[in-house]
Amino acid sequence: MRAQGLTQAIRAAAAGAGCQVADLDFHASGMTGEAWYAKETSLALSRCIERRKPDFPHLMIARSVGETGAAGPALTLAWLAGVMDRPEGSPGRAGLLHFAGDDGQRAALVVRLRS
Repeated sequence: MRAQGLTQAIRAAAAGAGCQVADLDFHASGMTGEAWYAKETSLALSRCIERRKPDFPHLMIARSVGETGAAGPALTLAWLAGVMDRPEGSPGRAGLLHFAGDDGQRAALVVRLRS
């Protein structure tokens, strides 16, 4: 496990969004608690975050709805659409989303709340 695919996906997402990962408020994933994915996420983020962040919360939709498989990314986007603009309890205005498939594919994107 070298987290190369997830690292590449995260870097591409940040570059495509024109931002640094360290400028984002949170990250969210489809992770359900597997130790290997937690290790992969930690390794990839340690390679991608450009400077030390005191707090970079990791949100997981599976904590609320359980294992959803391929529906995880869509559920995460739907959930974030409902909570990012709340005056209280919002995870922030910009975040990194990253997901993994059983086939080894990795995907990442940056989401931002429009003003």
